[in-house]
Amino acid sequence: MRVTIDENGEGFLQIGGGAALPLPTDPNVGWPPSINNELGRYPGSTSYDGVRYPLGGVQVESERIRFQVETNDAFAPFCALQTPVAKPDHPGEYGCFPYDSYSGPVGGCSVFEPGGTWVPTDCGKVMVCFEACACDAQACATVDGLDVPLDAALNDAGDELVGTIVLQDENVGARTIRLERQ
Repeated sequence: MRVTIDENGEGFLQIGGGAALPLPTDPNVGWPPSINNELGRYPGSTSYDGVRYPLGGVQVESERIRFQVETNDAFAPFCALQTPVAKPDHPGEYGCFPYDSYSGPVGGCSVFEPGGTWVPTDCGKVMVCFEACACDAQACATVDGLDVPLDAALNDAGDELVGTIVLQDENVGARTIRLERQ
C-alpha cells in the first residue's frame, strides 16, 4: 500500500507496488480489469491493485495524519465515459442502462433493454454502473461510496506511520496499519 499526499493535502492511496493502472478508455468494458474477478461484491468495498483511490478530509498535524479513502471516487474516470440513458419507467431519471434490471453471473451478465430483451453486457460494466455510477441528463459520475478512515501517528524517527484503518467489509473491520517512508 502506498499513500501519497502533496503539500496542498491532495493525495491518493494505491494498493500494490506496481505502476498505476491506465485509466479506462472503453465505456463497454468494466474497469479496473480485475473487477470481473469480484462479481457480486460492491466495487467500493474491494481494493484493486494499481487503482489510485483519492483521499479526502486530509489532516496532517505535527506527528499525526488522518484521512479518508474515498472508495467510489476511484471509479470516476469509468463513470465519466458512460452516456446517460433515460429510464422509461422513471421519467426524469437517468442511468448507464435504461432499466435497473440485470442478470448474472451464471453464463455471463445481461441487462434488460427496451422491447423486453436481455442484452449480453460486460459484467464489470454492470457492477460499476449499478453500484458506483449515477447519471443525470448531461453526464455520469460516482455516487458517494464507503469512506475508509485512517488515523495514524509517526514514530520518533519519522520514518514509520502506525495507526488504524477501518475497512468497511464486515469480515475485516478495524486493522492496524504500518507504513514506511520511501
